Amino acid sequence: MGHIFHSVHGLLVASLMLAVSFLFVFSCVYVRLDHFLKMKVKKPAWMYIFPSLEKMHRHIVYLLYLVFFLLTILVINGFSLAHHAWDSNWIMEPKVIASVSTWVYFFSMLVVRLWKGLRGVHFFIWLIIGCLFLSLSMYGAYAW
Repeated sequence: MGHIFHSVHGLLVASLMLAVSFLFVFSCVYVRLDHFLKMKVKKPAWMYIFPSLEKMHRHIVYLLYLVFFLLTILVINGFSLAHHAWDSNWIMEPKVIASVSTWVYFFSMLVVRLWKGLRGVHFFIWLIIGCLFLSLSMYGAYAW
């Protein structure tokens, strides 16, 4: 049974890192495209492969939902693995604290977006910061 949990956990980590990478790149491209649009500067030729800002915004938000869903499952799976692998103080491990704080950050991003209507460049800048935070958290948890 433990082998299945480890396999699922590894698959979730790989899926989450891939989704976070796409989320980071597309959020950066969105911010850059918005900058070119506001400055009325011609964007580079390679940026014409991306859809309009409205479509991109919608796709990035769907990707954020996917990242949050994967992160939630990964945290629950990680708690289960930590409970079986470590002693009774597993809740105070830095890996656990980092994963919970990352989950809280992404949850607050969703709440602020849904309830307060945060959209556009400001939302994506906070999302880029969250992606960096999540990447550092996962690097710290899995690189050691």
